[in-house]
Amino acid sequence: MPEATHLAGVRGPGPGRHGMGDADQVFSLLFGDTCRIRGPHRPGSGPGDTFTYDEGMDTLLGILHVGTAVFIVGPLAILPHTALRALRIRNVDSVRTLATSTMVFAWLSLLTFVFGFGAMGMADPKYQLTFTTPWILTSIILYAVAFLLAVFLLVPRLRAGADAIEAAGADAAAKPASYGAIAGVSGVVTLLLVAIVVLMIWKP
Repeated sequence: MPEATHLAGVRGPGPGRHGMGDADQVFSLLFGDTCRIRGPHRPGSGPGDTFTYDEGMDTLLGILHVGTAVFIVGPLAILPHTALRALRIRNVDSVRTLATSTMVFAWLSLLTFVFGFGAMGMADPKYQLTFTTPWILTSIILYAVAFLLAVFLLVPRLRAGADAIEAAGADAAAKPASYGAIAGVSGVVTLLLVAIVVLMIWKP
């Protein structure tokens, strides 16, 4: 790993620790202080606050953030639409399996969230990234809405749809009555996740 350069970055321990920004506090709780080396003060920091920019750690957290986004958030956006097809063909077992998979990937997506915090805390200080940076704050809000919709609305409706198909038997309509609502929630979740990807790339 390249040697950490003494640039403004994440605040480390010191007399001014109480003056930390939100990103610095979260990073400290999640990743500790092992990768921090004392550096010059960031403009506007309290006396005694020290910072570092560790290029290697920044790169590692960025890779973890993007990697988990691809392999966890990607399936989270796709699985509900696969479940819709299973509902249309009345495959109860597939619907239940996909509902469980959606729930698992939704919870695993918190890893992307955590690694994103870490990447923000270790980012090159020239970018001046904080929780209040507009595109970061918007992404957090969109992710929170998508997560809550997936866990507390989409998955329960998928399971209820599977139960409805099973209870109706072979003579029931091809799709359960809740199909439209499930399709709507699935579409909203996917659009929210796509919007987050756009913000991550565009950084307006």
